[in-house]
Amino acid sequence: MYKFERLKVYQLSLDYIDKIYVLASGLPRNEEYNLGSQSRRAATSIALNIAEGSTGQTDHQAFTNSLYVFRSSVHRPSSIVYRLRFSTPPSRNPLVHKSTG
Repeated sequence: MYKFERLKVYQLSLDYIDKIYVLASGLPRNEEYNLGSQSRRAATSIALNIAEGSTGQTDHQAFTNSLYVFRSSVHRPSSIVYRLRFSTPPSRNPLVHKSTG
């Protein structure tokens, strides 16, 4: 097992990927390649960047800063999906809530 796989934030990012894939599959067909693809790529990049940032090649402060960037990646797709009325408000979205807690 790699070090990053034990990180709670990494495990949550995998849960987020699962949820986003389900959400994206329920979007209207005309959003499949736009919002659906963007949401899936954003979710996947969170986990990949956590793994990359935890390799020890960056200092602790740089890794901490990158986690704040990853957290904002959770909010952007959620906000757009809600604005277009495809999901619950971001403030009620459990994935967004976990990322701020």
